[in-house]
This record gives sequence, structure tokens and C-alpha cells, in this order.
Amino acid sequence: MSKHRRLPDADPLRLLAVLHAAVCAGTVAYWAGFMAGSVRTEESASYLDFERSFQLADTYLAAASAAAALACWRRDQRALPLGLMASSASIYLGCMDVLYNVRHAKYRHLTPAMAVEIAINAYSLVVSPLAAWTLWRQRGKLQPGNG
Repeated sequence: MSKHRRLPDADPLRLLAVLHAAVCAGTVAYWAGFMAGSVRTEESASYLDFERSFQLADTYLAAASAAAALACWRRDQRALPLGLMASSASIYLGCMDVLYNVRHAKYRHLTPAMAVEIAINAYSLVVSPLAAWTLWRQRGKLQPGNG
């Protein structure tokens, strides 16, 4: 008879910390790729102007995500507003991105750059709401911050 080991339960707050850290790192990586040209889905002036209009908002998203990651990792009660801010920013930016992609029929052309775009859109509109919901459900496990 074999013994079965049960894997330890995942800590939702630690998972959220990793997700938010990944958003921060992914946002930085996206912009590095954009500047290098590797994640651009086209080179038209209107597309480049549209994408460049996201720089400030994406900086906010990355900063909020980094702060949320740290707060979630520490179980700091500031994780709740920071995580909700980061998730909400991701959802909002995802909505703008999807609408642009639909209006310009960009999903019809599956290039490697567009595959990156689809992954970002899916994360923004599926994972970010789930992250916000999970954080809300875990709010009772958060502790007062260190100042």
C-alpha cells in the first residue's frame, strides 16, 4: 500500500504577491520589447501613438502592482487598497486595449507580437478580476502595516 502525501495548501496572499510582481515585471518587459520593436503589432503612426499613450498609465500599473506584491507578501493591510488599485488599473487598460484591437481587426492577424497582446488582454480581463476577488476574500488575513 502506498502512502500519499498531500501537498501543502497554497497561500492565496503569497500567490497574489507573485501575480502582482509578475505584472510589474511584465509591464517593464513589455515596454522594453516595445522600444526594441519586438512586441509591436504594426508600425503605423496611429498605432505607435496609441501605444505610447499608455506609458504613464502602465507606469502607474507597475508601481501599484509592485506595492501590492510587497504588501501581499507581508500580509500588510495596505495590500487591500493597493491590490484593488492594481487589479482595477489592469482591467481598465485591458478594456481599452481589447476595444482598440477589435475596432482595428487586430485579432485576425496572429503574429508573435499579437500573441503577446492576446495574453496581456486575457490576463487583464480574466486574472485581474480574479485577483481582486481573491484579495477581497483574504482581507481578514491582513495585518496592520509597519507605518
